Amino acid sequence: MKYRRLGKTELKVSVVSCGTTPLGNEYRQIDISAGIRALHLALDLGVNFIDTSPYYDRTKSELVLGQGLAQIDRNRYYLATKVGRYDLDEFDFSADRVTRSIDKSLQRLKVGYLDLIQCHDNEFGNLDQVVNETIPALQKAKQVCAQVSTHCRRQGGDLAELGMQFSLANPNIHSTLMGTANPDNVRKNIDCLTSTYDVDLLAEVQEMLKPIHNRTWISGRPENT
Repeated sequence: MKYRRLGKTELKVSVVSCGTTPLGNEYRQIDISAGIRALHLALDLGVNFIDTSPYYDRTKSELVLGQGLAQIDRNRYYLATKVGRYDLDEFDFSADRVTRSIDKSLQRLKVGYLDLIQCHDNEFGNLDQVVNETIPALQKAKQVCAQVSTHCRRQGGDLAELGMQFSLANPNIHSTLMGTANPDNVRKNIDCLTSTYDVDLLAEVQEMLKPIHNRTWISGRPENT
């Protein structure tokens, strides 16, 4: 496989990449297991860039892709999805919808982060809104998370480990779920039982996360949220 730098990013992507529209039965009904095998084969042959969207068969592509990537080391691929288009005639490029869309895509794909987020078919939207609302919302989410992660690394810490240590040290949290299918991560999480978090680093991280603290997608009945 050959690799090239993607635009102005630092991503070195395979010259053949994986489009996942077919995984959502967008064009025809497929055998899901065959589709996942095709994904795994592509990765084994050196493909490292995967593109999807919540629009593809109205979230099914992301759901199936999440199944297919569940046992794959996250460091083996770059993952791109989109915001803005959700159905044939449903477009929403507002900052609020974009933020919720990212969170829901992360859930469906079963990953902790995305490498690339694109505005989907923005020619159908208001370009002023895309420029002045959609893109700033994407940049804010990326900036805050990237700053926190980078800060942790520079201080010799790991953000995921810090979060686990914090939860385990809180007696009001009776049990902390570790969402992983990676044996190495299981060991790392269990090891957090015998280690303590850096109090100063935690305080710094909490301060940096204030702009997005307690922000989540809205679901359920309005009176219950």
